[in-house]
Amino acid sequence: MRGASTAERMEIIEIVQALASCDAVDDVVRVLASATRTHVGADGATVVMRDGDRSRYLEEDAIGALWKGRDFPLDECISGWAMRNGEQVVVPDVREDPRIPQRLYEATFVRSLVMTPIECAGEIVGALGAYWSETRTPTPVECRTLQAIADSAALALVNVRLLAEIRSDERRKERFLDGLANELSALVGPLRTSLHTREVFGRYGGEEFLVLFPDTSLDQARQSAERLRVSLREQRLRVDDQDVTVTISLGIASYESGDVLFDQIARRADIALYVAKTQGRDRCEIFNPARHGTLATSASSQRQR
Repeated sequence: MRGASTAERMEIIEIVQALASCDAVDDVVRVLASATRTHVGADGATVVMRDGDRSRYLEEDAIGALWKGRDFPLDECISGWAMRNGEQVVVPDVREDPRIPQRLYEATFVRSLVMTPIECAGEIVGALGAYWSETRTPTPVECRTLQAIADSAALALVNVRLLAEIRSDERRKERFLDGLANELSALVGPLRTSLHTREVFGRYGGEEFLVLFPDTSLDQARQSAERLRVSLREQRLRVDDQDVTVTISLGIASYESGDVLFDQIARRADIALYVAKTQGRDRCEIFNPARHGTLATSASSQRQR
């Protein structure tokens, strides 16, 4: 806010902090309506979002009912004018301005207003309205404050949109991995018959899966892992209503004398998996103490820190 006083800046900082805690559009518009009315001393405030060629009044904080929950054509309301022209509108007397639809204002307390567009990522997505019950010309400080609040709203809306996309991606990823686990389990199943083992299969961590082969030699486990890798690569899996081709890297480790915890075996398999990934992916790697011992020592040291 160029030319703003310290007090003005502190007010905007408070609003930005409040908006930063919002993780949904409903929260953002509620904070905006309350903050707008409070920080400019208005009798009412509205938050309007553009929806195609219409203005939707999502939230309000006012001494009397305004238009929350209603929507109007952009060319029939002052918020639509502000959004279409990308300009802050100051109306000292609503009864004297031809852009004001008198039929909508007759039953309200509004006599003057300022409507400020909200620009998000180069696009006008909404508007912020401040209203007074008397005819007046808002001060430059009030207009600057409203513009700063609108700018803060744009940033908050971007953050909320990004959060929504991240959550959607996370849900889609979880559905994909769960579906993939089912498909992999179906592929592992035939190994039970061929090896006569009692393997256990499941997810192990976020994107990793684990197969336990009791009473199985290291060479048998390697053969099974290789068949699983090739079989999976050659299939198109149906996951989350999508046909996908998947390749996997596998790390293999066996029980060693002195192991007292399952985690010791899993850690060695994880190191072998890391090596498989770094050496080209879509391959199997057996843990070798002579070749991978340094990695194992490093991993153990980091866990003890």
